Amino acid sequence: MKKAIKIFVGFVVVVGIAFGGVVVVSNATRGEFVAQLQQSPTFTQKEGIYFRVVKFGFIDVVGEFKEFHSQGKVENGNITQLKGEISAESVDSQSEKRDEIMRSEKLLHTAQNPRIEFEMREFVANAVAQKGEQSGQNTHAIIKGNLTLNGITKEIQLSVHLESNAKFQNIITLSGQINVKDFGIANFPVVSDFVDIGARIVLD
Repeated sequence: MKKAIKIFVGFVVVVGIAFGGVVVVSNATRGEFVAQLQQSPTFTQKEGIYFRVVKFGFIDVVGEFKEFHSQGKVENGNITQLKGEISAESVDSQSEKRDEIMRSEKLLHTAQNPRIEFEMREFVANAVAQKGEQSGQNTHAIIKGNLTLNGITKEIQLSVHLESNAKFQNIITLSGQINVKDFGIANFPVVSDFVDIGARIVLD
């Protein structure tokens, strides 16, 4: 089942976006990025794995991964299972030249590490909200899990928004932030090492 777990590795690719811009949203906060994931037609009309990075200190660039698979389970309002796999080669920043750089050994090194993987280890329904996160039903829930990027596995924490639609499907919106240096990726001087990541997943 193809899903949006873009969440997590997609973030790193944003590093290469230093060479151009995809979507520019000046001085947006992490909370605004989450709002885009939940409300913007660009995100809500489909599942997806997205990333956002800031370059030159004030320009936001957003990209995505086109190929991914995920699976999960929700029981009594709690996420009991969630894992996903992303094709690092499928990174899309709307610039083929930039995408080639991101796939190279300078950044994602997709020839050696073709997959980005995430597996949930713990779901916390009543976690303390982080600064910049939105408030509301279920927005204080978090997921802790292992993200494998560039061949390195680290535990990350993601905020969770869980809802259901008219088809009785569970819709999971995930958001968080990673430091690409934690995954052995050396960023470009004009691009922040911190990358916002987000995913929208629909479970039948």
